[in-house]
Amino acid sequence: MFDAADVPLDVLERPRAQISVWREGGGQGFLSEYALIKAAKTEDIELVPRLAMVDAGDLPTGIAEMQTFLVDHLPTTRVALDEGAGGHPEGIVLRSGDRSVIAKARFQDYRRTLKRRTQNARNR
Repeated sequence: MFDAADVPLDVLERPRAQISVWREGGGQGFLSEYALIKAAKTEDIELVPRLAMVDAGDLPTGIAEMQTFLVDHLPTTRVALDEGAGGHPEGIVLRSGDRSVIAKARFQDYRRTLKRRTQNARNR
């Protein structure tokens, strides 16, 4: 389980377009980390791996530093679907405990940006 939202049952009876408007307007409330863990245990569903709890102020703010952070915290995937996938992780989801802030740091994005910066520096 990656996440869970609290959706009132009456919402599910609405036409699809109304559900979409409700959702896009922030209608659903996602469970806090504590409530998500509790729900997963209650339903006997495995949660995606948690890597660490890090204070937001301790997260790197630079591109190269975040790339290093990713490699240090997730050198290989922890949820390989099969051996043919190569064991390469996509990235790390960063979120506050109350789920009010969520971001995904993807290996590919940081590699691409660093590569582009290197190429631009050579072309100058």
